[in-house]
Amino acid sequence: LGVLFSKFVCQNGRWGVFSLHPQKLSITIPCEYDEILYDRRIGTDSWWLLKKDGKWGAYRISRKKIVVPFDYYDVNEVAHRCEEIEKSLG
Repeated sequence: LGVLFSKFVCQNGRWGVFSLHPQKLSITIPCEYDEILYDRRIGTDSWWLLKKDGKWGAYRISRKKIVVPFDYYDVNEVAHRCEEIEKSLG
């Protein structure tokens, strides 16, 4: 549901995510990332894959925080790490 009410925004060349939920307009992810991808293939939860300073990390929508640190140069590696986290949670 959170993704349905979200919009990518760019400010000064940096990307973020803005919530368009009718009950609460707000910035979900601040505009400080080089790239942002949404990956719905990862488990049952939703993840934003974020690139900052050349490295990828991941924001977990249900937790409302960065769960995978910016340690990955390849977006597929961080997506795989997200999948591992999903599997470990059951």
